Amino acid sequence: MIDSTNHRIIMSSSENQITWQKQLSADECQKVKTYLKSEDKIGPLSATLKPVRTNNWDNFSKDFFLPTTVNHAIKVQHTVGRIFAILASLVLDIFTSPIRLLMTPYRVYSNANKEEHPLQKYLKAEGVDEKMFESGRAELRLQWETMSETPTSHWTTNDGVKHSSHSRQGHFEEKNINFIEVPYYELKLGRSAHGALAH
Repeated sequence: MIDSTNHRIIMSSSENQITWQKQLSADECQKVKTYLKSEDKIGPLSATLKPVRTNNWDNFSKDFFLPTTVNHAIKVQHTVGRIFAILASLVLDIFTSPIRLLMTPYRVYSNANKEEHPLQKYLKAEGVDEKMFESGRAELRLQWETMSETPTSHWTTNDGVKHSSHSRQGHFEEKNINFIEVPYYELKLGRSAHGALAH
């Protein structure tokens, strides 16, 4: 049997400088794995027609006033390309602003009544600081161990009896989890990694 102390969840929010971790039982670790799915990202066209995020003023202002400009155009790397992108996005954002205004009440209502992300619900039940969820995004690292499927060592005792043993194998999964829907252009390149831990 694998010691439950070798199963661990580590959550962090680089934006809010918060880290939380907990040792898990094997069953709890399996349960947490089912929560590792980010909310959908909203495509560029939809993001121009409705304010995607309404969870706090900072996110709402980015997605309501000049969403394409703020979330995409100013981030274009090439200088000349960025200038043209900003000019074009300003025209688009201004032209579509009345639609976003009309969509705002519906979006606020739908976001407020949307079922909470299962991982966020789990973390709140564990007493994690609410600041972890203010950005709507957090980094997760899940560590667990399994026994090797095949023997990793063999030996023969003095009486001629052959023996074998299995070893512990460490595994981890790292992922950026979005607790809320986010505009495609605002979505940071998510880290998603699987691997084995060295012993």
